[in-house]
Amino acid sequence: MTLSGVIDRRSEVERAGRLTESLPGVVAVRNRLKYTQDDGAAAELR
Repeated sequence: MTLSGVIDRRSEVERAGRLTESLPGVVAVRNRLKYTQDDGAAAELR
Protein backbone atom coordinates (compact mmCIF):
# COMPACT_ATOMS: atom_id res chain seq x y z
CA MET A 1 0.00 0.00 0.00
CA THR A 2 1.28 3.48 -0.82
CA LEU A 3 0.36 6.53 1.22
CA SER A 4 0.79 9.83 -0.60
CA GLY A 5 -0.30 13.42 -0.18
CA VAL A 6 0.35 16.30 2.18
CA ILE A 7 -0.78 16.54 5.80
CA ASP A 8 -0.11 19.10 8.50
CA ARG A 9 2.38 17.58 10.93
CA ARG A 10 5.35 15.23 10.75
CA SER A 11 4.01 13.23 13.69
CA GLU A 12 0.82 12.54 11.71
CA VAL A 13 2.89 11.13 8.83
CA GLU A 14 4.57 8.68 11.19
CA ARG A 15 1.29 7.75 12.86
CA ALA A 16 -0.48 7.17 9.54
CA GLY A 17 2.28 4.79 8.50
CA ARG A 18 2.11 2.81 11.76
CA LEU A 19 -1.68 2.60 11.67
CA THR A 20 -1.68 1.45 8.06
CA GLU A 21 0.89 -1.26 8.82
CA SER A 22 -1.38 -2.60 11.55
CA LEU A 23 -4.37 -3.15 9.23
CA PRO A 24 -5.23 -6.78 8.44
CA GLY A 25 -4.02 -7.82 5.00
CA VAL A 26 -1.47 -5.02 4.64
CA VAL A 27 1.88 -6.57 3.74
CA ALA A 28 3.99 -3.46 3.14
CA VAL A 29 3.56 0.30 3.34
CA ARG A 30 5.31 2.92 1.25
CA ASN A 31 4.86 6.11 3.20
CA ARG A 32 5.27 8.96 0.73
CA LEU A 33 3.28 11.44 2.77
CA LYS A 34 4.72 14.92 3.11
CA TYR A 35 4.15 17.40 5.92
CA THR A 36 4.01 21.18 6.24
CA GLN A 37 5.07 21.47 9.90
CA ASP A 38 7.94 19.60 11.57
CA ASP A 39 6.70 19.02 15.10
CA GLY A 40 9.30 16.30 15.74
CA ALA A 41 11.92 18.61 17.25
CA ALA A 42 9.40 20.20 19.63
CA ALA A 43 8.25 16.79 20.86
CA GLU A 44 11.84 15.70 21.53
CA LEU A 45 12.42 18.72 23.79
CA ARG A 46 9.53 17.84 26.11
